[in-house]
Amino acid sequence: MPDPGQTLLWNGTGATRDGIDYRTSGQVDAMANPGDAYFYSLINDRVAMVFSTTFDDRIHFELPRPAQGGIWATSNQIDAPGPGMDQGVHDVDALELWGPNNISDAFYYSVYGDVTFDPLTGQVASGAVLDQNNNVIFTRQEIAKAVGNATGLDAQLLLGYVNVDAMMVSGGRIVFSVDPIEKSDLNGTGFLDGGEIFVYDKATGSSNFLKHGGHLWNTDFDVKGTFGTVTENINALEAVPLGRFAFDVSLDTTASADLVAVDSTVAI
Repeated sequence: MPDPGQTLLWNGTGATRDGIDYRTSGQVDAMANPGDAYFYSLINDRVAMVFSTTFDDRIHFELPRPAQGGIWATSNQIDAPGPGMDQGVHDVDALELWGPNNISDAFYYSVYGDVTFDPLTGQVASGAVLDQNNNVIFTRQEIAKAVGNATGLDAQLLLGYVNVDAMMVSGGRIVFSVDPIEKSDLNGTGFLDGGEIFVYDKATGSSNFLKHGGHLWNTDFDVKGTFGTVTENINALEAVPLGRFAFDVSLDTTASADLVAVDSTVAI
């Protein structure tokens, strides 16, 4: 039977096994460790960012300045089709790397719509980021305010539409992306195409667009045109140090994936 809270451990060879099964009836669309490795290196543009987009069965990468990128993991490296009805990966929805071997440490997660029903308690939890007990770590109000501060859009209008669908976390700081929001949803004042990546600090309330690869990840940045992705909408992201890559850095668009950490977790 379908289990929307189930994640998979993968090792880069196409083999998978069950990872964390979150207490939710909603679709998991983002996950992170409370102290994600390389978080500060990412926001300082010193490591590679790996990411996926909606309806994409691959994971892409972008190097630090100057911007170079390509495919970091193919669908057969993530989750190869198996026997019977196992069709493999169709859409990477969330990604977590690093941590202890053979164990998922993605203790924070988000679901589509940022509202989940906990089947064990019978309670509804509304929050942009939840822990494994469905305690709210980042509220939808915080995310709406962070997006509003960075874009100049009205946080109250955003509140009804923001949906976190990619993230990294370190304590009270989060790097995240949200689902696209139509211009009509914001009374014609603006829109988000889903390719924006934000950095928010809970302690100070400050937020801004992530600067990586020598450019801002804002609405103006052409994700599809730059990386050949299926959509603009970023729905999974993580950070990888440059030593984990094996390729000629003079090439702009080709790369071969190095072995990923064996605790890598993916939601599909």
